[in-house]
Amino acid sequence: MGNYRHGIRLSTNSKWNNITRNTINGNTITGIYLEFTSNNNIIKNNTINRNDLGILLSSSNFNNVSDNNIKDNNWCIFETGCTGNIIINNDCTTSTIHETIFIDGAATGVGAHNWTWAESQIWCSGSGTEEVPYVIENLKISGFGFMKGIEIRNSDVYFTIQNCEIYNSYTAGIYFNNVTNSQLIENNCSNNFGDGIHLYEECSYNDITENIANYNDNSGISIGDKCDNNTISRNTASYNDYAGVNILGGGFDSCYNNTICGNNVINNTYGIRLDEACHFTKISENIINGNNFGIYLYSMDSNLNHNYIIENIISSNKLGIYLGSESSNNSVYKNFFLENGKHAYDDGTDNKWNSTTIGNYWDNHTGPDANNDGIVDIPYTYIGGTAGSIDYLPIAEKLAPEGLDPGVIAIIVIVSIIGGLTITGVILRILEKKGKISLEKLRKLSFKKK
Repeated sequence: MGNYRHGIRLSTNSKWNNITRNTINGNTITGIYLEFTSNNNIIKNNTINRNDLGILLSSSNFNNVSDNNIKDNNWCIFETGCTGNIIINNDCTTSTIHETIFIDGAATGVGAHNWTWAESQIWCSGSGTEEVPYVIENLKISGFGFMKGIEIRNSDVYFTIQNCEIYNSYTAGIYFNNVTNSQLIENNCSNNFGDGIHLYEECSYNDITENIANYNDNSGISIGDKCDNNTISRNTASYNDYAGVNILGGGFDSCYNNTICGNNVINNTYGIRLDEACHFTKISENIINGNNFGIYLYSMDSNLNHNYIIENIISSNKLGIYLGSESSNNSVYKNFFLENGKHAYDDGTDNKWNSTTIGNYWDNHTGPDANNDGIVDIPYTYIGGTAGSIDYLPIAEKLAPEGLDPGVIAIIVIVSIIGGLTITGVILRILEKKGKISLEKLRKLSFKKK
């Protein structure tokens, strides 16, 4: 077979069927899937190879699963919420992935999956202190299309999840609710039926660093209501159906002081989206490329104010930045707008498009600079929207890498005004990745005034 998700799927209330002598290979989730109350079926003498999960029985009872050849799947047979199934004489190979993980830090009683229980598991080390946090690492987990990969609730201990691969999960690969003091480092949370990483609500002081969250059905990384002081840094969140990074909010005064820094956010519907009552968010030094909307601030009825959008490369998006009508007193400067369909649109109030010393680089407004101070002599007045916003200090082209052919570099950075080489290095790295400049030539470049 080799279909997209399931080889054979019996949907709700499918009963008294005979699934016999089929070859079901290479599906992304299950070979055979029996959904809710699919009872009294026979699954016999089938060859089921190279699927993520061979056979899934979900709330389906009194089925006969026997004499099947189930080889080279990541998991052989999985039951959830079932009773009375007969599962005998199947030829299964050992599972190659780990089962999903659920931890509730507030759970008590016999069988409670709290951190004391987690300490007893082979996949958990550490003691939950700041000096010796719990560590969950090096796991490959599938949610088989209906479970979360790793779910943690009601936790204030210190813990780290690192170097795990989590896919095919429902809602999210990694899902937190009321969690503080975590680190998510170098995990791959791609190809999930929801978000790659989701902090649902009341999740604060969490670090999400150097993860990959691509090709998810919703967002790569998502943060919800009353989630403050989280850091999202140096992640790749690309090719997601909704947003690369999404700060949801949820009500008045819902989230504060989150940092989104140094991420690659490419080819999503929204690159970075702030939605509903997000305040004092810092969005800086991100590469935001090829999205429908690069950075998007929007709220139905709550203010999005005092957010900072600084030193981002915003390129080849249909719209670079959009500030909605409830956006006010946000600061946008030291950004680089390159080859967007429309660079910026502002329907808000009192948003600032320059600091006291510098604005943004706009590739359609790079001169003149008669006094040679690195600032275009004429303000940038092409920001769309009802606000009538103006960048009064747009960046001029000033410094060029020596030895670079004319027309090759997309932007010339004013290092003396920016105050460092960080953003210059990022731009040159983009050019190197695009094949416009070799790595060897990049290393030899020096900067000079024209």
